[in-house]
Amino acid sequence: MKSTLGGFVPVHSLGISQIVAYGAMFYSFAQIKVELAEKLGMSLETTTMIVSLSLFINVLISSYVGYLIDRSGGLKVLSTGLFIGSIGFISLYFTEDLLGFLFSMLLIGISFSSASYNVAFSTAIQLDDQNSRKNITIITFYGAIASSVCWLTIGFLRNYFGLDSIFLLLSLSLFLMALYFFINLNFKKEEVSEKREEELRGAIDLHGDDSSKDEKNMLKSILDLDDITVGSIMIPRKDIFSLPSNIKYNELITKLNNSPHSRIPIWEKNPENIIGIFHIRKLIEIKVDEPKTFNIKSLCQKPWFIPESTRLDNQLLEFKRRKEHFSIVVDEYGEFLGIVTLEDIIEEIVGEIDDEQDVLKISKGSEDIKSISGKTYLVKGNVTIRELNKELNINIPVSNASTVAGLVLYESRTIPTKGQVFSFFDLKFEILSKKNNQITLVKIIK
Repeated sequence: MKSTLGGFVPVHSLGISQIVAYGAMFYSFAQIKVELAEKLGMSLETTTMIVSLSLFINVLISSYVGYLIDRSGGLKVLSTGLFIGSIGFISLYFTEDLLGFLFSMLLIGISFSSASYNVAFSTAIQLDDQNSRKNITIITFYGAIASSVCWLTIGFLRNYFGLDSIFLLLSLSLFLMALYFFINLNFKKEEVSEKREEELRGAIDLHGDDSSKDEKNMLKSILDLDDITVGSIMIPRKDIFSLPSNIKYNELITKLNNSPHSRIPIWEKNPENIIGIFHIRKLIEIKVDEPKTFNIKSLCQKPWFIPESTRLDNQLLEFKRRKEHFSIVVDEYGEFLGIVTLEDIIEEIVGEIDDEQDVLKISKGSEDIKSISGKTYLVKGNVTIRELNKELNINIPVSNASTVAGLVLYESRTIPTKGQVFSFFDLKFEILSKKNNQITLVKIIK
């Protein structure tokens, strides 16, 4: 049975890393010091002293390495240390003077401190605390045979291929070990994380009763934030209330009386060229005698543009960091696509938040999703797939389309006509109404 740490790192790989690290940075110099002194044109005593200096560096920074292990994890420190060692030995390959030799040994000293036993042991404990004794014993065994393996290998290379071949082999070995751990650190760990997330979702479903359905949905929505992009929840450009930059004061007041929004995008020359964001509280700063010279651009704040691929968890943190909650969404070419607000992200977690304007709309019978029987629903075309999944308790992927209208267009590969019926994802979609080429109302049957 393969012994692994944290479910993804074979314990024997840590042991092999000690053969490479100790072989390269400790045992090798005992065999090559004479040839190294000759290459550099230095005395054997001076060469030995500088090599010993690298061991002193190891002692000096060992406490800081311990701090890094606690902060960043042993595996990250180990992979970094092996990589630094690789650079140190390739530097020795090109070194021909004292300064280059000192630089190379400095790197090797740093590498030795961050790639030796203490780091390997700490990594084993962090990744698999329950089997730490067994794993440390395995790593120690590999370290014990490092001298034998290294002595034979380096002796063979020195006798038949020369000093430079040793530096190249050691540099390559250290680099490959560093690369191996780096790949495990950055990719395999994601698999473990996904597994743990699924376990957490299962725990959410297992505990609680029907009365806690809303709380369950909120917890699941929080877990989903790193999978959803702002492009999936944004208010599209065609539905955005915006104003031109040359608008007059009286016209502005009239427009604002009919708008529920507190922040309004301001455009110049064309509605796609957003130059600023106007907050209605800025009206307080306008003096009574200034309407004739009114210039809305002077009251606007700079727009904050974000790519449509931005994940919701990152955007939520950015809203908090910048103390803003309104941003402009653009595509890869910088084209204006829509807007996303803090409220939009919060609604992804807690569900729809109805203010006075929303309540007014609902009272007029304009629900976006309306159940007309147990398995039949009337759904507006601009309803997001995320919202549809929540309301109908289904699981349609959101990767190819963000709205119901977009989903029908993508799956049908055509511009449907009124009355057309499509079947996909075990659902029936009947087109009830269109405006030009835009799907406005769909009947969905489960």
